[in-house]
Amino acid sequence: MTLSGAPDKAWRGQLDQLLQDTAAAIVNVSLFGDRARIAEMSHQIQCAGIVAPQTAILSKSDMGGGIQIDAVSGAITTPIFDEGRRIGTFFEDADAKYCLLGDLRPVNAAASRGVQTLELLETIQKTLASVGMHFRDVVRTWFYVDHILDWYAEFNDARTAFFQKHGIVSMPASTGVGAPNSAGAALTARVIAAMRRVCLWQLF
Repeated sequence: MTLSGAPDKAWRGQLDQLLQDTAAAIVNVSLFGDRARIAEMSHQIQCAGIVAPQTAILSKSDMGGGIQIDAVSGAITTPIFDEGRRIGTFFEDADAKYCLLGDLRPVNAAASRGVQTLELLETIQKTLASVGMHFRDVVRTWFYVDHILDWYAEFNDARTAFFQKHGIVSMPASTGVGAPNSAGAALTARVIAAMRRVCLWQLF
């Protein structure tokens, strides 16, 4: 389930009621706005006791701001950390294993943009491997690319090189958005991966 809007008092009440009614767990938060607005929303999220990856996408101050929260119910969720920072959630049901990752960043924001792209993709692969999955299990990606028109070809070349290295022949559905991020990196990303279970009866 997904809830979007501006985090005012009414919105908080709606969120609390929804989580209570569905026994859902929050797995991802996306923030949109200028730096001041994002800082305000992030503070409200922390005050609400919400612990989840926060992907912060910068926009012009005259565009306002907003927040999107993703939650799942009916499953036990396991948080995923990278260097002490919450970047994802793993959960499973009778049909499949799932991994949602957010606030994904390059290791070194001072590196070239192509290197940053490879670093971010390798972080995704390493994180998925830690829960028994692979980048081949990724079904959806969102890349938020700063100055996207200036280096989109370089981004695509780096992504293609990564896919070739890891034997990925089927590309996941993907959206590329031209937008800076609060970390000052060349790009940031969100990912959804799903790995279907194989039942014994399917083998015969």
